[in-house]
Amino acid sequence: MDERKIAAGKVNPVTGFGPTYYALRAEQFRRGYGAFTKDGVPRRTIYVASSWRNDYQAAVVEILRDAGHSVYDFKNPPHGMGGFQWSEIDPEWQTWTPEAYRNALQHPIAKAGYQSDYDAMMWADTFVLVLPCGRSAHLELGWAAGAGKNTCILLDHESEPELMAKMADHIASDSNDVLRWLGHGVGQTTA
Repeated sequence: MDERKIAAGKVNPVTGFGPTYYALRAEQFRRGYGAFTKDGVPRRTIYVASSWRNDYQAAVVEILRDAGHSVYDFKNPPHGMGGFQWSEIDPEWQTWTPEAYRNALQHPIAKAGYQSDYDAMMWADTFVLVLPCGRSAHLELGWAAGAGKNTCILLDHESEPELMAKMADHIASDSNDVLRWLGHGVGQTTA
């Protein structure tokens, strides 16, 4: 068991935030982020929700960072210990019964992974859901919409229509569309 990952999930009893929230804030200050990007667009703190299996997630994170925004990458969180994966708890996680899954949610590594992502969700003012993705990413976007955060769904070419996508502020067809929604001009690299 990785004790460092478990420690990364500890919560400040006064603020309710864990180390990921503070690491994200420190990264903003370290990079000298001001209120605006170099092209005058208000700088956003962005949570990219997607899947480990999504090949476009890393490109979207990079495009948003290149545009001047602070972006949380769940695959590479700022605590430097890598993102949460069920296989860290049990290599046979795909064979779990519902009871085994429910019990695994109480594992210290699962709690630390949840706290890391939740800290980033609290930190972010904008969420971009990159399809295709799974249930967790959709839960994250639904939470963001309910919390009044700015929300965007970046479609892939094989997306089935989903009625509840109407709760998102914007549905983007490509990364240029996401950048335009954020207030940037056209001509950026598309993912």
